[in-house]
Amino acid sequence: MLYQMRDGMYQVRCRYPGCAFTTRLVLKEPILGESERELELKAENAARNLAQLKHDGLHGPWHVLRNPEVRRLAGAKTPVSTEAGSGERADIREYRAGEVILRRGEDAATVCEVVQGTAFPDRNPGHLYSAGDCFGAAALLANQSRTCNVVAGEGGARVAFHRLAELSRRDPARAAGLYRAVMADTLGVIQELERSIDRARGQVEAAALRG
Repeated sequence: MLYQMRDGMYQVRCRYPGCAFTTRLVLKEPILGESERELELKAENAARNLAQLKHDGLHGPWHVLRNPEVRRLAGAKTPVSTEAGSGERADIREYRAGEVILRRGEDAATVCEVVQGTAFPDRNPGHLYSAGDCFGAAALLANQSRTCNVVAGEGGARVAFHRLAELSRRDPARAAGLYRAVMADTLGVIQELERSIDRARGQVEAAALRG
């Protein structure tokens, strides 16, 4: 069973001695989990990450937010149906571990959402997609092709394929949420690339100093 939380409200408090930081956050993006417990853990982690940005912007020079108290104040956990908003069944496909979900060079007409299991780009296995995560940003632009292979992780994956133009007519809020999720993934990939470039630059500079 897949569960979803929408508009979850969380309070996050820093436990560092003497720190008065407390914040309330609303998770606007839908969060999915393969169990109620997994859903709660993913939502708490999302709230913790948002709070860390706020906290460290204020207190970063003195201490970082570690092991904070996280409490859910609002937000219902509900089972997710695989039925599309128009009454048509969503395009959900099953993949065994290692099977290709998206293939480089194919036409990019849909964005993908992991319903169950995991997936990852074959050239970056550490960038793992789990339930509720989205990928396939090339589909946001017209006449684009897939830029890499994405394969099912250990244990396989169930993946929903969404045509955002069609979904936006049936369920604009859902389409907007998927769009933001795909863009967030794209930003994450860019940040990972920047970190890799920084590491490579540091290695080159260190080698030059030794030479």
